[in-house]
Amino acid sequence: MALPTHKLDDVFENIDDPENAFLLDTDVKTAFEKAKKAYREAKEAQAATPQLVGASPAQLARVSFLQSLNDSER
Repeated sequence: MALPTHKLDDVFENIDDPENAFLLDTDVKTAFEKAKKAYREAKEAQAATPQLVGASPAQLARVSFLQSLNDSER
């Protein structure tokens, strides 16, 4: 069964050192920056409104990270 291509395919082309390829990839770096921003914004929202209900800052960072990777062009 064939799968659609994904940005992370490039990372796994070098299977002997995928960690390095992952950390050096510009789209991954951008995704980490977006995740950090989402985390900080969520922490600020929690501090401003302690009764705020919803996803945790870590969960929002994860979603932002994955969405950024999925939105990046291959």
